[in-house]
Amino acid sequence: MVKGKPSMGRQKIEMKQIESKEARQVCFSKRHQGLFKKASDLSILCGAMVAIVAFSPTGRPFSFGSPSFRVVIDRFLTLISPATSDESCDASSREANIKHQMSLECSELGQMIEVEKERKERLKEMIECHMDSHTMPLLTTNAYPLVLDELQEFHKKLQTIQDVIKEKIKKVLQEQLPTRPYPLTFMDLASRYQLDEKITTPISSMSLNSIHGLTGGVNVNDSSTNGIHAIGTSMSCAIDQLDG
Repeated sequence: MVKGKPSMGRQKIEMKQIESKEARQVCFSKRHQGLFKKASDLSILCGAMVAIVAFSPTGRPFSFGSPSFRVVIDRFLTLISPATSDESCDASSREANIKHQMSLECSELGQMIEVEKERKERLKEMIECHMDSHTMPLLTTNAYPLVLDELQEFHKKLQTIQDVIKEKIKKVLQEQLPTRPYPLTFMDLASRYQLDEKITTPISSMSLNSIHGLTGGVNVNDSSTNGIHAIGTSMSCAIDQLDG
């Protein structure tokens, strides 16, 4: 009895992409039919709903479904659509909240702009109340080319503005004197500003003995009242100089 060659048995094929394009096409044509056959067997044996879609290397689609491809796909989409809808609703809600917040901020900015415009108009009216329309151009023009008459008129208008400023400073100092003293540096600055030709001595150089009305009944040597005397002295000097 002649012995034949021993059988090698079934060889396991290594799973890797086939290099030849034609061989890949042939393999797909054979294998996808086997895949659909297995899916059909699974559906019959187990009563399962199965759907498979595959695209060939050339891009051609192949599908299988039991009981039908569309029935299985529609059922699958129905199951996942609520989650997708919830995510879409959350995204839409966030977007709506952002738009609402931006709208509120724009509205607030618009109101602030309107308030500033009204404030600007009020300030403009206050300025125009104290000087006519011819004064402002004079303040911003070059005075050297003016003739003598124009210079004299310009000087009168400047004096008018100076008087208005003096009255306003005096009013502010008198109103604030009982409740909120001004800093000494502010008072020294006010004294050095020549609001009147008679002012020649800064407040900081005046002695306490020349001040009347604010130091009466208070011991000037008491260390606890030195700060009060200094503030009162400066305020009184500023008002006296404006009156003078």
